[in-house]
Amino acid sequence: MSPKTYAVGAIPHKCPVCGGVVHYNPKKSSKYRGLGWDCEVDRSHYWAHQGQVLAQAFQGKKVATLEAKAFPFPENYDPNREYPTTCCPHCGKPV
Repeated sequence: MSPKTYAVGAIPHKCPVCGGVVHYNPKKSSKYRGLGWDCEVDRSHYWAHQGQVLAQAFQGKKVATLEAKAFPFPENYDPNREYPTTCCPHCGKPV
């Protein structure tokens, strides 16, 4: 079964995940996803179905990935060393 088997602007007649009864839920409606609905068996089926729709839409397409790079520490900085405080622990004024 393909993920999107109903017309845009309508809810499915039955849950695309389990085949259960669905009911309209305006809180899940979106101009991007269409009308929101809840499955009587499990309300998370709406989100599982939306995930299937996205997976099908991006199937075979190159998706950008985030490559996080570690930032270098300043010269002579040791993250394991305990540095002296620069302010008074009682009043907060600079020492």
